[in-house]
Amino acid sequence: MSNIVPIDGRTVARLAELFGDAVNDELAAGISLTGGLPVLSIRGSKFHVRQGSDEATIMDERGNAASSYPVVIIAASRYVSRVYFEDDYTGDSSAPTCSSLDGKVPEPGVQEPQSDSCTNCPKNAWGSRIGRNGRKAKACQETKRLIVVPAADIACEEFGSPFMLSVPVMSLGDLRRYNQQLTAKKLPYWAVVTELSFDPEADFPKLRFAPIGILDKNGFVDLVRTFVAALPGMEVMLGYRPELPPPLQKLADKLGIETESEPTSALTGGNGAGNANDVDDVDDVDDDADDAIDVAPEPAPKPRSRGRAAKPAVKRAKTVEAEPKVEAAPVAGTPPAGDGPNLDDLFGSD
Repeated sequence: MSNIVPIDGRTVARLAELFGDAVNDELAAGISLTGGLPVLSIRGSKFHVRQGSDEATIMDERGNAASSYPVVIIAASRYVSRVYFEDDYTGDSSAPTCSSLDGKVPEPGVQEPQSDSCTNCPKNAWGSRIGRNGRKAKACQETKRLIVVPAADIACEEFGSPFMLSVPVMSLGDLRRYNQQLTAKKLPYWAVVTELSFDPEADFPKLRFAPIGILDKNGFVDLVRTFVAALPGMEVMLGYRPELPPPLQKLADKLGIETESEPTSALTGGNGAGNANDVDDVDDVDDDADDAIDVAPEPAPKPRSRGRAAKPAVKRAKTVEAEPKVEAAPVAGTPPAGDGPNLDDLFGSD
């Protein structure tokens, strides 16, 4: 192999002089450190963004770990996933012992499939695990995968892509009630800024969901572009390729954005699967009813003109204060400051 030169400092320096900075984008193009998308972790009742072995904690405006995080849910798995760790899960990026995307059969490539069928799996039986409170639970836990983007960065300029959030079993009841509240108001989840926070009464990371606003025109445009760009990663994380909701597909057509997708399902639809990278050590679902949340919008203050916002504005609603704060925007249908169409132009009849 006489055509090979050893790699040493002198050779590397000379190559740098001849070739300049190495540009190897094609080599890793399309490969994500987490197999699809970064993970929004809720370990320790704090929000963290994890990409492979790298992790960053979401901070508020005062430099503290954020107690709430406004996001937009852009897709929801049609399944409730399942994940099993033989040893206690510590919240790191450790792979599970067994997991299922569709809640029916183990995923290909899992370490140790516990059964050919999730229905008949002994780890899916009540009493296969004893919770911290001494109550019987399932060793294999249910999760719901959501794809979310930061409300302050719908274009995903900071992290480069949306996040995958695994809603743990003890938060599924809260997610179901949130879905019911939005549906009663005829609000699609993808049009709403959702504030994620933690139940202060729980001694584990138990998520709460609250609507705090509606996207403005720039937010919807960024949402469509982000959704389409993230389709390959979402397909990996969800196990299928989601499609844009019809109003957003119509907007994509107006913007000249091509999409190829398969049908997706509702925010709480399905019966089973999940990824293993962010599951909390919790027991059964808490079914206590939450108080209804008033999402009637308040009169919006005049928005600040910033051109194409890196931090898209939203229409504020009556709820708890969000950290970090999200800008206010005009009422839907009212021409906002700056250039661009209003919501009627985006979604109205041709």
